[in-house]
Amino acid sequence: MIDVVDRIEYFAENAPDRVAFTSVDGQINYRQLWEASKDFAKKIESLRLEGKIDVKSPIAVYGHKEPQMIISFIGCALAGHPYCPLDRSMPDSRIEDILRAIGTRVWVKCENGEGKILELDPAQLDEPGDFSDDSNDVMYIIFTSGSTGKPKGVEVTKQNLGNFLEWMTGVGTPIEEKEGEVFLNQAPYSFDLSVMDTYTALASGATIASLDKGTMSNAASTMEFLKVQNVNYWISTPSFVDMMLAEKDFNSGKYPDIKVFFFCGERLTKTTASKLIKAFPHSKVINTYGPTESTVAISSVEIKNEHINEDDELPVGLIKPGTKVFLQREDGIIIDEFNQNIAEESRGREDVTPQKIDMGEILIEGNTVAKGYFKMPEKTAVAFDLIKLKNGEVHRMYHTGDLGYFKEGMLYCIGRTDLQVKVHGYRMEIGDIEANILLKENVEAVCVVPKRKDGKIRSLVAFVVAPSVSGSFDDAKDIKLHLKELLPEYMVPKKIKFIDKLPMTSNGKVDRKTLEGMA
Repeated sequence: MIDVVDRIEYFAENAPDRVAFTSVDGQINYRQLWEASKDFAKKIESLRLEGKIDVKSPIAVYGHKEPQMIISFIGCALAGHPYCPLDRSMPDSRIEDILRAIGTRVWVKCENGEGKILELDPAQLDEPGDFSDDSNDVMYIIFTSGSTGKPKGVEVTKQNLGNFLEWMTGVGTPIEEKEGEVFLNQAPYSFDLSVMDTYTALASGATIASLDKGTMSNAASTMEFLKVQNVNYWISTPSFVDMMLAEKDFNSGKYPDIKVFFFCGERLTKTTASKLIKAFPHSKVINTYGPTESTVAISSVEIKNEHINEDDELPVGLIKPGTKVFLQREDGIIIDEFNQNIAEESRGREDVTPQKIDMGEILIEGNTVAKGYFKMPEKTAVAFDLIKLKNGEVHRMYHTGDLGYFKEGMLYCIGRTDLQVKVHGYRMEIGDIEANILLKENVEAVCVVPKRKDGKIRSLVAFVVAPSVSGSFDDAKDIKLHLKELLPEYMVPKKIKFIDKLPMTSNGKVDRKTLEGMA
């Protein structure tokens, strides 16, 4: 296990002048990061002694890519408090919901070169949580969307993070080769993809080059940032690199320093991977997979041309050490990667006819599975399930809500269970439709969304990015004819709408909700 705080202290002593973090708001070296983090921790400890903050309670850190955010994160860890990152791009109502939910009486506002510790009105807060001794192990709480509209705070422990870093620092290149290099940070700190770049960089003695929202929204500005910073390790969602690949100068000739591309948070399509390998033939393209609830990622694979030429979608990789993945089939049977039934409750059902490919919901067990949802014991009990195996042992597994299958030891993820839709009684997987549209020549990106009326799904609409076609009626008809050769009639979207580019959320993912509104 790697303790990132210990690693920062090590580099503060052994490479004090090396830049740890840089953004449009300034930069700090390892010595400055360590000293400022210790000072911040002392302030938190003073507030605790004054009774202004509860022992081990979470501290919200609000800002957007300032050095003070990183200082606050490490300072919280030193003081024994989990931090909860809030990005300025988040709606005020959501920020208020999160502040109310975590119940802390202080929060940190990072702006204008400083991190101010502010107090909240206790009347606006929920009751504080039960911070027993093991709460000291919680490193951070990142909130994800809840099905009821109420966000859920995922508690990731220091042990979870340390185990993730033990693996992640060696993915792509050995940890020794990462020291002194530059890692791109694209995701806001309220999105757990940022954990991959931020802490992998700091644990390796590298530099974080943090891309702010203003720069990121403009491809030319982003390209200038990459050149000035000499980025070596690229970490982003696939949607973000799609935006960059639309620029003719985004290639290895202009950016020879990029050694590895890491992707997580969304499906990496063959179209994107193929373009990237062509533009950067000497760089590694690594696909990873994992939900927030299992500390960013639990699998990885270097994507090569042979993967692109296979019939399947791109794999998400081999499972990392310390983690096991199982699949819960539609019939309830839980199987391992060898298609063996492993759960006690389905004993005696081995005679169920195996499918051509055993597909099911991905369940994750292991040393990076999170503690649970903050102050939500009922939701935690449902999502982090205790499953009795045939040998009598009880194992804790997280239900991801993702559909997947194994092939030759490699995990494939084909989409969300909640992206399965029923239209006129037919159930279908939206990811399947999107993957087949992407096989059409000239199509660069696609998103299929349901069109609803009176609360029911009436049809499907495909938003297609294809710059080289006019977007005429005949172009739409051509895509439908293409799909009818590959899919049943009921899976062909009723409408094909051409769009210049797919809208993205602040996390860098395709904004499906906005597209539904446009359907």
